Amino acid sequence: MALAAYDKVRAETLPPGVEPGLHETAYYFYPYADLPDEKRRVMAHNNYGSQVHIAVVEVDVETGKVSILRYVVTHDAGILINPAVVEGQIHGHVAHIVSAALREEMIWNSEGQMLTATFADYLKNTAADTPEIEVGHLEYPSPFTATGGKAVGEGPTIPVFPAIANAVDDALSDLGVKTTDLPLTPPRLWALINASRAKR
Repeated sequence: MALAAYDKVRAETLPPGVEPGLHETAYYFYPYADLPDEKRRVMAHNNYGSQVHIAVVEVDVETGKVSILRYVVTHDAGILINPAVVEGQIHGHVAHIVSAALREEMIWNSEGQMLTATFADYLKNTAADTPEIEVGHLEYPSPFTATGGKAVGEGPTIPVFPAIANAVDDALSDLGVKTTDLPLTPPRLWALINASRAKR
């Protein structure tokens, strides 16, 4: 029957009304996926990648400028089907969020007019501003996917903000500075540094 399904020359051997060709549909259901519970919580992803981000920074206390001296990521995305794609995802996301953590800010004036509507005013990192990103991979297969792979796409964005903010707090710990807002622009950090100095 399977041979006849592929052989249009012998299509007459198929039952009446059956055209040559095979079709199959398969579905995978994640065993822990479920409808929202009574608190409206739901398992949003079928699996998660794990990672550790470490930032080493230097802060110029006279200007508030942050320089990233080293940025290291160790990531477990399960079995890497295409390591170059995973590496690119990590590099791209970290580079993007480093820029958001240190520069990118939407600013409005008191009349609601946006002041950062163009790239002349809305600052982004360039390649020259982006630190070298060191990446290490762990490969612990997921038991819930056919390939053993885990998530990698959006995961590398999440730890960047706290890694940089905590590194800045550590660098300025002698002054008692504690960051509470992002981005950590030079004017914002300069104000925090000077406010801390005034209290001493």
